[in-house]
Amino acid sequence: MIEVTKSDTQTIRLQVVKYQGKDLIDIRLWVHGDGDSELIPTRKGISFKPSKWGEFKKAVEALEEELVTAGLVDKEDMEYAEV
Repeated sequence: MIEVTKSDTQTIRLQVVKYQGKDLIDIRLWVHGDGDSELIPTRKGISFKPSKWGEFKKAVEALEEELVTAGLVDKEDMEYAEV
């Protein structure tokens, strides 16, 4: 499981889950419950078959190029942190 902090109360979680006996990649927004430190999943997210990972990864790489070309991020900012 990999977590990306979105804000003090929200976390984006990337993980492999099993749903109805099938493995899926799940990318979902998780939030802290009422006054609770435990994270709970929201309906905001996507799940897809691992066989689609290559296509998804290429789409993210294309988006990265668009962000750099549009000047919305610096190429240096796109260096990946150790996970």
